[in-house]
Amino acid sequence: MLLKRLLICAALLFGPPGFAVDVHGLFEAEVISFSQQPEDHRAAIHDALMIVLNRILVGDNIEQDPAVQKALAYAASLVRHEQYSRVENKYDTNTLARNLRVVFDDAALLDLLQHSRLPLWNEIRPNTLVWLVVESFGDRRFFKPKAMPGLDHLVQKAARRQGLPLLFPRLDKQELKRISIDQVLTQDSVPLLKLSSRYGAPAILVGRLVNRQWCWQSQWTLYFDQDIQQWTGPCNSRYEALLLGVHGAYEQLAAFYSVKPDVAKPAYDFEPR
Repeated sequence: MLLKRLLICAALLFGPPGFAVDVHGLFEAEVISFSQQPEDHRAAIHDALMIVLNRILVGDNIEQDPAVQKALAYAASLVRHEQYSRVENKYDTNTLARNLRVVFDDAALLDLLQHSRLPLWNEIRPNTLVWLVVESFGDRRFFKPKAMPGLDHLVQKAARRQGLPLLFPRLDKQELKRISIDQVLTQDSVPLLKLSSRYGAPAILVGRLVNRQWCWQSQWTLYFDQDIQQWTGPCNSRYEALLLGVHGAYEQLAAFYSVKPDVAKPAYDFEPR
């Protein structure tokens, strides 16, 4: 498994431009704490650590892993830095609630996770090229980050949640002459894959986000490793609809690039600070 880890890292580091990046912020998360009381604070730290663990470990029901259980039990001792801030939400009636940004000690956490049976995905991660089509009240258009800052904020939030670096096509006049929305969404992937090859990303995620008046529905297709995966989600908020797409891509990429430990080391007594 050590050889596999070295080969994957080498491929990511020395691949073509745009292939991979060093993802920052994997070991930090922002959550809501319903108050600053000890019980709510502990629950918020637990939630923040679960977000981090789901970014770096691969598998279903990771909470069943003994090393994960130990990390969660001593979550407060793994915190390097934390900071409260006000919740900027005019609809939130809980005046005691606060945003809590938590930064965990990556070295201590990774040392603890050496005893896990779960595959681990490090911070060197490949880019995913995203073609996103937004439909609202009969209007269809490509997502352009600068032209849609509100939606871009949610896309970047979903990407940070999963620790997945995203690229977006330029969609300049030349590209729009070569491909249309219908060609991106069609089953004939040849024009899409041909145009996408210029970006050097190993994975291509195609999304369709549809406004159903009170909610958003999404459909997703991932082209990766000479395979095609498709999934859809129920009507939900824009953020949850986007997160469904990013999470689906994360699962496929993490399963491919993560490295499973040769043998989980025996559990040891973690010494909380």
